[in-house]
Amino acid sequence: MVPGQRAEPAIGCAEREFIAAYGAPPDYPAVQAAAAAIIAVHCAGLAGGTAREDLWQAAAGLRTTTLYGAFALDPGTGVQTGHRTVLTRWEPDGPVRFGRG
Repeated sequence: MVPGQRAEPAIGCAEREFIAAYGAPPDYPAVQAAAAAIIAVHCAGLAGGTAREDLWQAAAGLRTTTLYGAFALDPGTGVQTGHRTVLTRWEPDGPVRFGRG
């Protein structure tokens, strides 16, 4: 996550809300964990419970965004297809992004 680079998410809290609640600039795993929790809670709501098959059906059909970025799964393989990794190099004047995110 590069601060300030994300639009408002479709589900869950916005980046600025997460950073305020976290109390410090979060590291990458913290943002990943928050996004995973947001998706899990959303899917449980869509599924009406936590039965494994129902959760899978909700997740496999989900196309959305979180503070971490886009989320979508290939329903046949389970591969995360919505999020694209972006290589960022930090320079004295700030981050320089390579690729598409």
